[in-house]
Amino acid sequence: MKKLSILGLLLCLALSVNTMTSCCCCNLEEVLNNVINDGSDDAIQDDVDNNTESDSKLETDIGESADTEPDFNGETNIEEPVDTESDSMVETTPEETTDTESESESESESESEIETVPAGSTSQSANGLAFTSNGNGACYVSSYSDCGYTDIVIPSTSPAGDSVTSIGDEAFSDCSSLTSITIPDSVTSIGNYAFYGCSSFTSITIPDSVTSIGDYAFSYCSRLTYNKYDNAYYLGNDNNPHLVLVMAKYNSITSCKIHEETKFIYSSAFSSCSSLTRITIPDSVTNIGDYAFWNCSRLTSITIPDSVTSIGDSAFYYCSSLTSITIPDSVTSIGDSAFYDCDSLTSITIPDSVTSIGYSAFRSCSSLTYNEYDNAYYLGNDNNPYLVLVDTKDRSITSCTIHKNTSFIHSTAFSHCSSLTSITIPDSVTSIGDHAFSDCDSLTSITIPDSVTSIGDYAFYGCSNLTSITIPDSVRSIGKSAFSYCSRLTSVTFENPNGWWYSGSSTATSGTSLSSSDLADTSKAAEYLTSSYDYYYWFRD
Repeated sequence: MKKLSILGLLLCLALSVNTMTSCCCCNLEEVLNNVINDGSDDAIQDDVDNNTESDSKLETDIGESADTEPDFNGETNIEEPVDTESDSMVETTPEETTDTESESESESESESEIETVPAGSTSQSANGLAFTSNGNGACYVSSYSDCGYTDIVIPSTSPAGDSVTSIGDEAFSDCSSLTSITIPDSVTSIGNYAFYGCSSFTSITIPDSVTSIGDYAFSYCSRLTYNKYDNAYYLGNDNNPHLVLVMAKYNSITSCKIHEETKFIYSSAFSSCSSLTRITIPDSVTNIGDYAFWNCSRLTSITIPDSVTSIGDSAFYYCSSLTSITIPDSVTSIGDSAFYDCDSLTSITIPDSVTSIGYSAFRSCSSLTYNEYDNAYYLGNDNNPYLVLVDTKDRSITSCTIHKNTSFIHSTAFSHCSSLTSITIPDSVTSIGDHAFSDCDSLTSITIPDSVTSIGDYAFYGCSNLTSITIPDSVRSIGKSAFSYCSRLTSVTFENPNGWWYSGSSTATSGTSLSSSDLADTSKAAEYLTSSYDYYYWFRD
């Protein structure tokens, strides 16, 4: 039928060229148009609608990308907020993050989350809130699917009866309609980016029970109302409105007295306050966040009270006028690059209480005075000046005896010591840092004592002449690529091959199990550590 109609149309067109007024042809053309368009116009219109919708979505995505790109916390971006409403929440990071990077990180984190859900865990939902059970009577808010609501009260127990103890990473991120949220007293931790981009947020209640707040949890909450005290803005609750010091009023402040009830100095709180010369931290503060004093280049001294338990990543990065600092006995962890590039720092006291020191924590502190023993430099305290082995005297050393009181082999301590053939690690050492022995390609053997609990990322990366190694029962974690490119490593003995699992996330609490029988096989274990699963983080229950 359609073949005949098309032939007729061609005839009609041919006739039209000659006559231009043929009524018959016009009538035939009308009939043919009806035949051809039958069932086709709708499809064509659908395509147009779809294309229009796609274009609209593209414009929306571009618009959102432009609105949410993080900036440096430059002084020109800081203005005093109106008393009843904060005009802007300016994010301060030493590196910009693009939307593409954020999406990539989100995808990576999503993959890790799927991989690391405990076997006994369950997912629950109620009123748009999704809860993930930890299988031990506790759960966390993992996501919020209905961002149409404006006010949210998080319950203290989930639909399954689990206690809600934390708010997961990105749980409410980009919920632009959300105006307020109440967090119950059962919650102790708030994850990274938990409320990131909640642009209509005007208020949040943070209970005193919270002991941990992740990076950028409240970033780009542009309408959030803060509480003021001296030269800073705070968030909290009715009983303690100054629980969290979020940011300085301006980058140009020269001093700040922190409220006596403050527990957290939030990430990037004083970042790039380059005129800040003095600050008083009360003994209520327990946590100094990531980048908290980054690039405070005129800060000459600071007293950390004995209430503080952790110093975040890059907390004092590039505080180039800081000359000395004493870390109290309360501190247990020092983050990555915590004192990086403090080139006026001549002394630092590290207490025995510290159990974790991050990558490059003291790097480029060119004026720092070290303690010496054999072929290495150390930092510590009056009772133990050899607590942390920081660096070697020379990269050409062939051997080194580590002091018997050393607890940490710091990141990159022996990295690229290509002539190092032997080293003695005492049974006082508990941690081997990231890149500690990377590219020591003359090292043929090493004994890890049964005091070591963690082996860092890339710890023995590129030790191409290492042939065998024993992982003692004490080790609970092995970092990513710890034994990658150890091309001659054919024998790995696990003193305890049971309970090992791996994950793509360094902070995972569970993951994919590794066969104990495979790890009991020394050659198979070597294959797993050097190639098959080398790019993952390994843990043991």
